[in-house]
Amino acid sequence: MKPTHVEMEMKLIAPDPGALHRLPAVLRAICDRHRDAGVVPILDIYYDTSRLRLRAAGYACRLRREGKKTLLCIKSLKRPQRGVSVREEFEQRQSPTARRPRLVGRLGAKIAALAGAESLREIFRIRNRRRVYYTRANGLTLIVCADRFCVTANGRRRRFAEVELELVAGTARDLRRFGHLLAQRLPLRSGTRSKYREGLKLARLQRP
Repeated sequence: MKPTHVEMEMKLIAPDPGALHRLPAVLRAICDRHRDAGVVPILDIYYDTSRLRLRAAGYACRLRREGKKTLLCIKSLKRPQRGVSVREEFEQRQSPTARRPRLVGRLGAKIAALAGAESLREIFRIRNRRRVYYTRANGLTLIVCADRFCVTANGRRRRFAEVELELVAGTARDLRRFGHLLAQRLPLRSGTRSKYREGLKLARLQRP
């Protein structure tokens, strides 16, 4: 089964969430073009088996609710290389009223094969208030996402803020340069943190 798409992105952690308020002004200064597409509320519910068979196979599985759209997705769990992550994503539309993943079609068969005889269960969820900017700078095209999100697992919660840079056109080298430029203008730092790993930590499912 071929991936729906291959994502290349860079994360910039915001220890001070207030830094995200200054992001539009910085984008205006360093981009040839940028458009504020507004705020998108997102709910991601992550699933795995009791023995975490999907993670062991190198995948994260989530059900995403974004406006009227609901998507089932599995994403490869590859570590960033010099700050840039390249991951395969497999997606499938689900009913907007779906309360849990419906394993149908080729993606459903792939997830069922990874899970084996075990059933999926929710392991954590993430509510994200995402502000999206479409940008162009020196031939580079990217989607810049200012994320303020809350991870919930087993009654515990943690809040985070970050800027996610998703490459649309350009190279990994261009993406790193843009990220480093942003980090010079704002109190942001490049990091290997991912929402998925923060969820595992809070759910106390992360490997020691």
